[in-house]
Amino acid sequence: EFGHALAVDRGAEEASDGLCELSMDRYIEAEAAKDREGMLLNRRALEVHDLRGVFRARLDATGTLSVRAFSWDCHCLDHLNVPGRRIEFAAEAKVLWHEGRTRRGEPLVDWSEPVPDVRIEPAEPAFGHTDACRRTEIRGAKVRISRFVEREHLLVEDDPRDAGVTPLAGLALPQGSWIATVESPDASFAPARFPFVIRRGETWAQDINLYPRTQVPAGFALVPGGPFTHAGHEGGGRDEETRVVCDFFIAERPVTIGEYAEFVEAVAAAGREDEARSRLPRESAGTSIVLEGGRVVFKGIVAGTKDPWTPDLPVINLTWHDAIAYVSWRGARDGRLFTLPQQFEFEKAARGVDGRVFPYGDRYDGTYSHTNSSFAAGLRLVPVDAFPKDVSPYGVRGLSGCAATWCQNSIAGTFAGMREWKGGSWSDVWHHARSASRLIANPASTSRQVGIRLVMPVFRY
Repeated sequence: EFGHALAVDRGAEEASDGLCELSMDRYIEAEAAKDREGMLLNRRALEVHDLRGVFRARLDATGTLSVRAFSWDCHCLDHLNVPGRRIEFAAEAKVLWHEGRTRRGEPLVDWSEPVPDVRIEPAEPAFGHTDACRRTEIRGAKVRISRFVEREHLLVEDDPRDAGVTPLAGLALPQGSWIATVESPDASFAPARFPFVIRRGETWAQDINLYPRTQVPAGFALVPGGPFTHAGHEGGGRDEETRVVCDFFIAERPVTIGEYAEFVEAVAAAGREDEARSRLPRESAGTSIVLEGGRVVFKGIVAGTKDPWTPDLPVINLTWHDAIAYVSWRGARDGRLFTLPQQFEFEKAARGVDGRVFPYGDRYDGTYSHTNSSFAAGLRLVPVDAFPKDVSPYGVRGLSGCAATWCQNSIAGTFAGMREWKGGSWSDVWHHARSASRLIANPASTSRQVGIRLVMPVFRY
């Protein structure tokens, strides 16, 4: 009807405004669905009919960024050198996990994602912050920002620029996906990165915690707390929704077979050789990793490939119980508390906050992440650093390929006895590499697809 009115009177403002309102609404719907063709079609309609430029100005309206930086006044994340420290996770997942924190004593409902309880001896000193811990605002921390742009299906950072210092308020920016780096004037603090999204007419307000370099485990990346886009049909999940997690640190790479061998050898050296043998990776085609004289020895090739076992390959073919035993040992050895990732932690570490389908963008490319479609000659298991473009906004690698990881959580209800795993894998199809995809398995089962990735919670587990 608007079109007919304009055919009679090309200058009819009411008709052109009505047509622009429709195009604006349809553009926003296409934008939410990541329908690029629909976005382009409706933007062109606005260019034709928005004679005064009012609607295009609304469509391209800027948003703003505000940043405050903080540091903790306490030392709850300091390395704990406690001889004989033991960390044991329960076999069943019965503790509610919500918005990045364990919630002991709160009831579970169907589709909760509970985690197992933990017993630590000696219990004190404890590891991790609590609600009683206080923070101090850091003023004068430098903020640098870059915008994500798409190049050859990759979302990459353009040239960084200075945005000011903390506290930063009301910085006007064009719409889009961005990333910021915050550096304290005190060099003892590690820089922190956080992705953010500028939407038309809205403010992204980020409170960022900076951590002393001594509290950041080597090879780990900080994932700052806050909201992120969870699931979504394009991402491989159910209906899209917003979730919240707290700060946490996640290993930049999956655990290698060489690192896992140190654990097996330590168990053997403690006089538990039978247990050590039971923790070795299991392959259906035979045993190519054995324990001889208390040492882990690699023999033969990776089943289904022509590749020999080397220490820099990801560890695979482990049960969830094996994975959690390694996590417990690493925590006790390193004087920290490590866990496997809870599934929401994995997803935020992979996607950031802009809802991207894969860690590196929205479209799959087998040359960017390692799945069963990456090599024309057949399956290969390659070192954990072999696909450098498979990297998330936080600098975490191999989340959409290489080896998936067992997760800490179960799913309350029908699947309470199962465990989740997340991530792409060298021997699995590409659509499981989508960051929102979820798989479950018996915790006593093994798979050549799944291994281990460590997380260090910031708040007390």
